[in-house]
Amino acid sequence: ENEISYDDCFLSCNAEKLKIKSQLKGLIESIGSNVREHELIMLRKNDVNEIYQSEKSDFKTLEDKNIKQYIHLLNHFMNIKTIF
Repeated sequence: ENEISYDDCFLSCNAEKLKIKSQLKGLIESIGSNVREHELIMLRKNDVNEIYQSEKSDFKTLEDKNIKQYIHLLNHFMNIKTIF
């Protein structure tokens, strides 16, 4: 009465195999999507880094000019202060 049917066992195993195969396909697609997303992020990171590197020297030059202007103004005001 508790005899296991070969056909039932085969159908059950086959259904489990199809379920696992479907899950595996989903995982493989997800991994592929993640790889593509990672590649895009790395490209964007490289683009941002290139922009940063190209603008860094301009910013430093601008910063140096501003500092020189502020020092010049401070010296000017200090000279005026000592006069009065």
